[in-house]
Amino acid sequence: MLASWACFRLVQQRKQFQALMSLLRSEVDIMSHSTIGVGQRLVDVEKRLYSTMEKQQRLEGRESGGAAISQATKLMEMGASVDDIMASCNIGRPEAELIALLHREVRSDARKRVKSR
Repeated sequence: MLASWACFRLVQQRKQFQALMSLLRSEVDIMSHSTIGVGQRLVDVEKRLYSTMEKQQRLEGRESGGAAISQATKLMEMGASVDDIMASCNIGRPEAELIALLHREVRSDARKRVKSR
């Protein structure tokens, strides 16, 4: 009698254990799917963040480039050489030479106007 009661109790505990395991597996599956969804959202947010950071860096580069051109023009007006402008404004030779060419053209046009008066 004691053996059959122990067997019956063991079967009941096994069923409870299996039901609990099934419930836990279900909850783990739900948590896994939720985690995957959150992970995908995080990846999307990171992509947008990096894209925004790249755009900001490009815009900052444009702004600093404009400042460099402005400074280079002022230095050219003060008589600086192309090499001086390259070193002072951190711009390349083509940009510095273009600024020098434009400066010479503007000065030449100004002289022509003065002579024609």
